Amino acid sequence: MTVRRWGARRVVATAAAVLVVSGCTTTTLEPSSSTSANGAPSSGAAVATATTTGAGSASTAAPSTTSGSPAGSTGEPTTVEPVTSSAGTAPDTASSDGSGPTAPTTTGFTPAVDAEAVEGECPYLSKDQVQSDTGQRMGTTRIRPAEPQPVCEFVRNDGDFLATVRVLELATDTAAVDAVDFYVPRAGSNPETRPTGWTGGSLATDGGSIYGVSKGTAAVIAETNQKQSVYARLLVVHAIENLGL
Repeated sequence: MTVRRWGARRVVATAAAVLVVSGCTTTTLEPSSSTSANGAPSSGAAVATATTTGAGSASTAAPSTTSGSPAGSTGEPTTVEPVTSSAGTAPDTASSDGSGPTAPTTTGFTPAVDAEAVEGECPYLSKDQVQSDTGQRMGTTRIRPAEPQPVCEFVRNDGDFLATVRVLELATDTAAVDAVDFYVPRAGSNPETRPTGWTGGSLATDGGSIYGVSKGTAAVIAETNQKQSVYARLLVVHAIENLGL
């Protein structure tokens, strides 16, 4: 009986040695979870099989499979590519249809350099009229000499900026339109038609608003510290009326 057991062990050892030498060893990893009554793995069990094809070669492993995937899912990973322009950078926010940011219109008008301001009275807008048009208490008025009319700068009674009004006379109608467009770029501004016969635009700025219009070779532009352009418009309308333009 002892001899038979020793002989069986030798046969098993010899067979194992042959398999190792040939490089064909197959190992099956049993699932860690319980199995059903018929021996099949339960729905929550993971089964993996590793096969070695020879010494020094790479091993392959089947991915684990679980029943926790959402309904309708294929189980394959989804790759999301970043959205970039053709140059590999974020697309420009500006658009050709005018819905995105646009640069101000460039004109051929170049304003003259303002002369040094001196304290004085504006020939086309009085202190009382400026206070009435803007609803603010005024301090001093400063004048910057120019032709045909000086630039009038109005200061609040606390010393802060209140308004500036310019009356320009250009060589041609087109130059007058360009002058208004310089101070009130038509791209992004609101079209204006007051007083009657005058055309231009208005827009809000960081510090207030601007209103400018032209008629023939004349142009009048006002800037105030108020966001509502109606106050700048009143200054322009009254300057035009007082000058008889």
